Amino acid sequence: MTENEEKSRAKFRIDIGPVRGLPGKIWANVVFHDTGQQWLVSFCDLHRIIHALAHCEEEKYPPARGFDGGRRVFQFVAASANAFYDGRTYADLARQFQIPERDGNGTVVQANGANVPLNDRQQPRLLEWTTSGWRQKEWPK
Repeated sequence: MTENEEKSRAKFRIDIGPVRGLPGKIWANVVFHDTGQQWLVSFCDLHRIIHALAHCEEEKYPPARGFDGGRRVFQFVAASANAFYDGRTYADLARQFQIPERDGNGTVVQANGANVPLNDRQQPRLLEWTTSGWRQKEWPK
């Protein structure tokens, strides 16, 4: 299990099964460990998350500079869905898509083929979606 997977599992678990009040169907139910709050992930939620990730990748790796940008998110999501059938793990996909592992402070601890030095730490930009599009926010002090 990768460090990213361990951090993810420490934040929440995902239960797959029936949910009280919604008989006869199974759902992906995210349960956050620190609060016990539950979240039934919808396709609309998934769309919003993928859209945000694609925007970030497009900004970091713009097609105008010869990168794949947001299309890599599409490719990763498709490969993740196929992993359900072919058994690949997140670690396999992280290597395939060169997704670096970072520790809790954002420092790269495993490059996975990405062109970033180990121990690299960057302060990312904070963006939020508004009705007029994405805009930069200030980090809380």
